Amino acid sequence: MTGSVSRSVLLRVFPRPDDDIAEDVRRGIVTHLLALPVTCVDVRVHDAVPHNVT
Repeated sequence: MTGSVSRSVLLRVFPRPDDDIAEDVRRGIVTHLLALPVTCVDVRVHDAVPHNVT
């Protein structure tokens, strides 16, 4: 069988709270890649999609 699966379909299997995703973005990306303090960045997540990372 051959076919394709969208990202949204795959992510439905592993639901995570928006707050957990926001924390991952803050700590994993902001702190490690950008070398900024977590408190310097505002991350908002809605329906498992990060928005307004400022």
